[in-house]
Amino acid sequence: MNSETEKLGRFSRAVYKVADEEAEKIMSEAYAWHDREIQKAGNDGLSLSYEKIKENVREINEKYIRMIASGELEGKRRVLLYREELAKKVFSLAKKKIEEFKNSPDYEKYLLSKAKTIGEEYKGKTGVIHICPDDKGFEEKLLSVLPGGFKTVTDSSIKLGGIAVYFESDNFLCDYTFDCAFEEQKELFYSRSQLKIN
Repeated sequence: MNSETEKLGRFSRAVYKVADEEAEKIMSEAYAWHDREIQKAGNDGLSLSYEKIKENVREINEKYIRMIASGELEGKRRVLLYREELAKKVFSLAKKKIEEFKNSPDYEKYLLSKAKTIGEEYKGKTGVIHICPDDKGFEEKLLSVLPGGFKTVTDSSIKLGGIAVYFESDNFLCDYTFDCAFEEQKELFYSRSQLKIN
């Protein structure tokens, strides 16, 4: 019986050995599969996290680009508004200087000089001299330096002074008003200094 017990023991050990090897092989494959799945899940998670991070970085970049652009626009707007205020002050001072000139004896000389120039340049023509309502006192003197046929009218659209002569026969206006010169200078100033806000 010993030999049968021995045979049975050897058989049992052989079966247990094969079973242990198979169990070890199955466990090894299971661990390898588990590690691969964990690695794959980790890679998938990392990929997903990486994509999410890229998306967040893109959104943050876009947000800051918008903020910077908005800040730049606001800064430019403020600079332009400040320049506009300075321009208004400059033109306000220019109007005051024109007013000072208009109240000086040189203003009468200016008006007479312009009337004389018009009479010389447009010999043989007659027209209507438009003057500022404040300049009504200069009518006689203006007509005295021009050839006969001219007449004067007060024009409420002339606020700053000067004269404009309308030649009806030629449908032509010779404008020496400060109003016209002021507006031309203002437009020129704005076009050169880029002060307009669109």
